Order: sequence, then structure tokens, then C-alpha cells
Amino acid sequence: MLRTIFKGLGGLMLVWAFGALGSFNPAQAKAALNYTELVDEISGCFKESIALYRKGDLDGAKKQVQGAYFHVFENLEGPIRINVSARKNTELEDAFVEIRKMVVARQPVEVIESRMNEFMADLRRVILSWRAGPSWWPRPESRPRNGKARRPWGGR
Repeated sequence: MLRTIFKGLGGLMLVWAFGALGSFNPAQAKAALNYTELVDEISGCFKESIALYRKGDLDGAKKQVQGAYFHVFENLEGPIRINVSARKNTELEDAFVEIRKMVVARQPVEVIESRMNEFMADLRRVILSWRAGPSWWPRPESRPRNGKARRPWGGR
């Protein structure tokens, strides 16, 4: 009797598992991993912010910077923490705060635009640094001069 119950439960679990897998959309997962598009979206928000700032719409410019952070950069924070470091993520967050404060303080547009460009260059370097492979994967610069790769786990 127990054997029959366990067989029935096993079949039910199998049906449930296939049902759960059926709701997984690989296209959505692939789209979610395109970090370059997120970086480009932040760049677009910054460009829009500068355009609004030049027109005198300081509130709109500030909202664009905040939107770039809350709606886009938030999706990059976890991957940056995992693939680079928490310190680098904090540096990039601080840069957003600095840029927003520059807009509120009505700094010259050239200064704000320069800081945004520095931020974007830094963010692009960060994204490219981990696209070469997982953070534990040996990087070319970590290879000894004899050309043999060191194993990331310290083995021989």
C-alpha cells in the first residue's frame, strides 16, 4: 500500500516539475542577462538628463538621473557585487548620488556631463571585465609567465 502511495506521489511530483519547467521562458532569461543594454539605457537617461538640464528643467534632469539608478542600475547591482566586488558597486552607487547632487546644486553642465561620461566609462569597464567569464575563472593576467593557467581553487 505504501509503495502505491509513493508511486502516486512520485508521478504527481514529476507532473508538477514538468509544469514548472514549462513556464520557464529561455528568451526572457537571455534578455535579462544582456547587461550591455542596461548600460546603454543608463547612458540614454544621462543624455536625456543633460538635454533637460540645458533647457532649464532641473527637476526633470534630476528625475532622469534618479530613474537611471532606481529603474536600471538596480538590476546591475547584484551582478556587479557577485562578479566584481561590493566595493565597486558602492563606488558606482556613490557616483549616482554625486551626479544627482551636482544637478541639484546647479553646477555647470560641462562639469555634470564630464562626470556622467567618467561614470559611464567606468561602468562599461566593469561590465566588460566580467563578460570574459565567471569571477572565479582565471583571467589571462593571472597566468604565470610559463603560460600554464593557475587553477582558481588553488589546485595543481
